[in-house]
Amino acid sequence: MPYSEKATKIRSNLSRYSKLHFFNEILAYLHAPEDGPYATASKMPWLSFLLIEWLFQVDEVSSPRVPSRDNVIAVLNEMYALQSDAVCFEDALSLDLALRKMMISQLWVQKNQIYHLFSLIRLYALLTGRDTSETFALDFESANGISIDDFFSLCLWLMIAMDRSNGFIQYKDIVLKLTPGFDVDVIVRFLSVVGIRLDSMEGFLLSSKISSVEKESYFDSSVLFEKPLIFMADRVVTPHKNLLSKSISNYVLNSLKSLDHQRFKNKFTKRFEWYVGNLIEEFGVDFVREDDIKEVYRKHGVGGKVVDFLISEDGASVFVDAKGVEPSRNIHVSDNPRVIRDRLKTSFIKGIKQSFECSNILSKLDDQDTTLNTDKYVLVVSHHDFYILNGRKLHENVDPNFFPNLNLTYGEAIQKENVYFICVEDFEGILNLCSNINKSLSSFLCFCVEQDSKSETRKFDVRQHIAEYSKINGHSESTPIGSNYILDRKNEIFETIASKLKNNESYWRRLGANGVEEYWGKYKAIIGGLGGDLE
Repeated sequence: MPYSEKATKIRSNLSRYSKLHFFNEILAYLHAPEDGPYATASKMPWLSFLLIEWLFQVDEVSSPRVPSRDNVIAVLNEMYALQSDAVCFEDALSLDLALRKMMISQLWVQKNQIYHLFSLIRLYALLTGRDTSETFALDFESANGISIDDFFSLCLWLMIAMDRSNGFIQYKDIVLKLTPGFDVDVIVRFLSVVGIRLDSMEGFLLSSKISSVEKESYFDSSVLFEKPLIFMADRVVTPHKNLLSKSISNYVLNSLKSLDHQRFKNKFTKRFEWYVGNLIEEFGVDFVREDDIKEVYRKHGVGGKVVDFLISEDGASVFVDAKGVEPSRNIHVSDNPRVIRDRLKTSFIKGIKQSFECSNILSKLDDQDTTLNTDKYVLVVSHHDFYILNGRKLHENVDPNFFPNLNLTYGEAIQKENVYFICVEDFEGILNLCSNINKSLSSFLCFCVEQDSKSETRKFDVRQHIAEYSKINGHSESTPIGSNYILDRKNEIFETIASKLKNNESYWRRLGANGVEEYWGKYKAIIGGLGGDLE
């Protein structure tokens, strides 16, 4: 039986249950306490999101059953059994790419929420502040009717509050915690752009009724990413805290891109390049910038491609190119090499070409300001992870002709095994770790190359290399994250939030019983702003 028929059968069987009771059982299951390093994985939350989609795409029978926790788990196990059909190994052009899309769909939800929190704070730092363009803030407020500072403040409060209260916030707490520091209109606007009423879920999810039982949807991002908050009778809930945090980051980026994608790309790329350079400088690494390389070119009367940064240390040269990009949906759910190659052309592949050409030019000039070492590495740093680890993976799984063609043009000065693709989160972690254990960036890359040369020590992503390198060097913090700049910006926004919360608490305490009328007025205004009676 084809995958879509099996999936449709499982979905159709959901009609026997009370939709609301089944939904509440899923929430209770997802919010249940977890114990142990694999507890999240064993609960299969990524399938629970698809299950919620399926649940609201069928009509329940006239006398539906009230489901139990065991019923929810049984359906999830049936869905899990579809995995081999969804992957379809026998049709895969690359086994590695087939496994890759399977792992990507699960990794983000298993991550400790601290990584998602830092991702949001990093985005806040990149889009706001005295040292960045006002365009981001102006465009965001124009598109959403809420300032970008208020939006991030409310996001961070909500993420932390949801984590502490097990996935829900009561409306009374929203009034008492957030007002009067945040206007009711601002709160309603914020909730509305990332949330949906429970009684609107069916109409919202019916739009994906056909596609949700296709193989691609098994590994694809859930439709719930668009609305990670659900408005119920007396509370706001989220199916999972990581769904909420990741959705909010995606929303901010998509909102800004929707206005003028090219303008946003140009401005964000420059800002991202600045941050990567600031990161290298913060950790005391010896390097030259793109403008310095261009000046060397001018001095010698040559032209050609350059990289953003060139690091020279410990007998090695590291070409670093910053690409402020995120993977498209197709990159993560596809196991087709051609599709992936086409999507990488303007990011990773472009960064490699720039590095090879820059290396070729500088090696001929032999300028004292940019003298190259024998060992050479390439690091292409992206905003979010593409989960294509290195040049070897690119060669074996995506484009076997790319490096041979590149070597014909520029020679084999840089080995494909020495090319790595990392996200900025992992770049922070690498520089943090190397600084703490007094090792060079190139020594870490040498370690990665050696580990990835053998099947028994090969890794799926750079974060695994960071953890292993930390372990063998006796460092207690296995996967560090952030930078001083990010921490400063974190403290800045958290101080703002804390001040508002403290003032709000004092305000309602001071009013006491005299504040009842105002409280109910704001409570009703929030309920009304979300569409009225939520029963």
